[in-house]
Amino acid sequence: MFTVAKGIKQGTEDWLYLRQFYITGTRAHQLLSSDKTRATLLRNMLKAYDKPSNDAPYTSERLEKAHADEVMAVDRYAFMHDVEPMHTDDFLVSNKYRFAALSPDIAVYAGDKVDYTVEIKCLDADNHLSVMTSDEIDKPHYSQIEWEIFITGARHGLYYGFCPELERLADYKKVITMTDKRRSEIERVYLDFEEKMISLFNQYGINYEQSAIHLSY
Repeated sequence: MFTVAKGIKQGTEDWLYLRQFYITGTRAHQLLSSDKTRATLLRNMLKAYDKPSNDAPYTSERLEKAHADEVMAVDRYAFMHDVEPMHTDDFLVSNKYRFAALSPDIAVYAGDKVDYTVEIKCLDADNHLSVMTSDEIDKPHYSQIEWEIFITGARHGLYYGFCPELERLADYKKVITMTDKRRSEIERVYLDFEEKMISLFNQYGINYEQSAIHLSY
């Protein structure tokens, strides 16, 4: 279903460079939402292939703290559920869909197949409790989990909210499943998008097989 990009880890310069060429989990909401958001995604990806960006990513104290909390949450989840987290920080490239990739927080295997993925979100206390009390995940996060299920072939995906500011309410989990009908819908939307991209690449002579996209895997 996918190939692990060797040596490409989340947060590294190569990872930041590589992901601009793919629809990743964070971009899945744009693909799956509407014609308008798909048009924005198309423009951004066309621009990346025509002239890749080497700009430093935006960061802040809040984002750095969230990342540190997510690293803690991976260990916490693995300990609480006695599982071996796989592909943490890896960049996975689809073997079937040319412009599809993801960097899951956790993948849990059953035999040689992904059983389920875990998407970790470390929100502040107010937002964490808002998700918990409403039992509704933000749409971009929901799309991200759907994308992980779609690309890995997982049985289901798990949203795991962890807020270290809290104690007994620090953990929130919600299982996301996918019907065959929904999987087919996502595939149709993706393939239409891919066809349009390749048509434009061919029309303007843009090389979408450039070696920079295939860093060492």
